[in-house]
Amino acid sequence: MHQKNQGVSAARNTGLDHCHGEYILFVDSDDYISSNLINDMISKSYKNSSDMIIFNIYELHPSKRLFINYWKDEVLTVEKSQEKILCGIGWNIFNKMYKYSLWEHIRFPQTIRVAEDLYVMADILSNPNIEIDKFHGKCLLLL
Repeated sequence: MHQKNQGVSAARNTGLDHCHGEYILFVDSDDYISSNLINDMISKSYKNSSDMIIFNIYELHPSKRLFINYWKDEVLTVEKSQEKILCGIGWNIFNKMYKYSLWEHIRFPQTIRVAEDLYVMADILSNPNIEIDKFHGKCLLLL
């Protein structure tokens, strides 16, 4: 699939419009995910009927130090998930795997160029059963 550069929101919306699967994971070109992340997250989702799974972020800095954000394994209610998102798990979309059903009627606002994640996460959080997985991570190379 190819389209004229219209920004990250338009690209994500095009991807969402062409989804055929049950799950969504947003991965940018500078991201790395472990080879077993997707299978493990799908298994967890089935096991706990989770609508969204949040996993750790590993940040690799030029100094070659590894900083890890640890979260404990837990299944959250809607109320608890909103509290966790507001208090540190984050409003970004990239360290989470979602059931597609959460996104069926949600799209990124194309008129907003900064912090567009805030708008969609507010809609996403009104619905899901959220789970945190502390054993998997996504590596971000920050140059």
